[in-house]
Amino acid sequence: MSAFWLTFLKFFTVGGMGFGIDMLSTWILKEKLVLKKYTANTIGFFLGIVFRFFINKAWTFQDSNPQWLKQMIQFGSIALVGLAMVNGIIYLLDEKWKLLSFYKAKVVAMIFFMLWNFTANYLWTFA
Repeated sequence: MSAFWLTFLKFFTVGGMGFGIDMLSTWILKEKLVLKKYTANTIGFFLGIVFRFFINKAWTFQDSNPQWLKQMIQFGSIALVGLAMVNGIIYLLDEKWKLLSFYKAKVVAMIFFMLWNFTANYLWTFA
């Protein structure tokens, strides 16, 4: 297996775990603590992002760059673009077009986010 595909597979695995943290956090915040759905989604999203950053840095990219704060800012910047994408897709699929429920729309949105997130971080943050 080429180094690129192994990196992608690791990133996808970490992304899946981060997605689990994101979804569980969002569900708890929205359903149990009764926060508004976009507030819950944003908080859950960022909890998943923090997890993803540290695991991807250490395991996926085996990155020893001591400028982790700079990288975290880059990773976070990419995530902000991704968050806008995710919330936009959820809005379209759940509210505007009423095609999917909130959680199903979030799953679809996160697929697009994963592709964006990998590409941008592969080419910029951990290049």
